[in-house]
Amino acid sequence: GTVVRTEERWLLAACSAWAKSDGVTQRGHASVGNVGGYELMRTDAAARLGEEAAAQAVRLLDSKPVPAGKFTVILDNKMTGLLAHEAFGHACEADAVLAGASVLEGRIGQKVAIEDVSLVDDPTVKDTFGYFSYDWEGVKARKHTLIEGGVLKGFMHNLETSNRMGLTPNGSARSQAYNSPPIIRMSNTYVEGESMTKDELFEDVREGLLIQGGQYGYVEPAKGQFMFKCDEAYEIRRGETGQRYRDASISGLILEVLNNVEGLGDDFTLGDPGYCGKNGQSARTTDGGPHLRVSNMVVGGLA
Repeated sequence: GTVVRTEERWLLAACSAWAKSDGVTQRGHASVGNVGGYELMRTDAAARLGEEAAAQAVRLLDSKPVPAGKFTVILDNKMTGLLAHEAFGHACEADAVLAGASVLEGRIGQKVAIEDVSLVDDPTVKDTFGYFSYDWEGVKARKHTLIEGGVLKGFMHNLETSNRMGLTPNGSARSQAYNSPPIIRMSNTYVEGESMTKDELFEDVREGLLIQGGQYGYVEPAKGQFMFKCDEAYEIRRGETGQRYRDASISGLILEVLNNVEGLGDDFTLGDPGYCGKNGQSARTTDGGPHLRVSNMVVGGLA
């Protein structure tokens, strides 16, 4: 057998604020999280949480409902990370693949995105909320390259799925508590790569939308289908941002979206902490990536 002892502490601080005017209510939200202790609450980022959440809620009150349709969109770092985690990452969990519940079944070695896109899940990145050194089956954590140069390279495994597929375990088993079975989970999931500067992403957009942040979403890994509610959106016209919008959502099929990527910015960040739910368990995760420009994205709002 294997005996591994580690001591890891983590902290997540979050603040939500609501603003209301003329019968319209809007919510702002901000959070910070990392592996560590209460010293994380003494940072400038933690001290600003209430101010950031309140400012966002007030901004959204002074925003128009988003127009519906298909647009060229630029996703900010947080929304790129949400897309990587929810829309693609869950489909890369080998238990879903073996259950016939992943759109990626049978696609190893095939092109699933444009050549500039790579996608990674890496629990070994320190100073992140999704960090761990060994998984819950005693396997040493390692970087998982899911997409490289647009090609699907592999899945995340536990001992069972790696054995069934004839592969080496790669340290992706996690459990919420001692009385929960280890299941395949993501950690720090992000898009890698860059093809232009952030400014160049905007320059070529005659008419589109900037999508910022994500609140929640729904995914169907078997079909690769997703819908995400966004924090804020801004009109892009001739490369410049203008009118601010509220109540925006984006939806689509992940394999179509990854092949509609027109550019990746040079401003990679990894730092959107949260908890991911699966089979009644939650796990610490972090998402991220660069700004991402995508054509023909379906955008909707509230009626």
